[in-house]
Amino acid sequence: MFRVHSGSKGYQCLDNGDYIRCAKQLWVANKDMKGPDLYPFNPNRFVNRITSNLPHLYMPFGVGPRGCLGQNFAMVELKVLIALIVSNFSFSLFPKYRHVPTLRLVVEPEHDVDLLVKKL
Repeated sequence: MFRVHSGSKGYQCLDNGDYIRCAKQLWVANKDMKGPDLYPFNPNRFVNRITSNLPHLYMPFGVGPRGCLGQNFAMVELKVLIALIVSNFSFSLFPKYRHVPTLRLVVEPEHDVDLLVKKL
């Protein structure tokens, strides 16, 4: 939750002490922001179309002066870890896997995701 000072935004007035809650789940499932191909895995959607217009649509570390101080360090650690894993193993979905995204706290698969992992 965020605390705001008196002022107005659009058609609603905000008073001292009012709280605003940003429902991040609504951003994730918004077809107006992400386009009609909302659920299929499409990493290209983040290349230019969304990030240029909505740079903070995906914000796992927060944004602004209260964002996570360790964001850059964590991202470097993750990139190194992913590079090590991907260079030593191959991954594929189990043949009977059926993708059904479900909106809970975050978008997640409704069913378990079984992966076939093979050492290279």
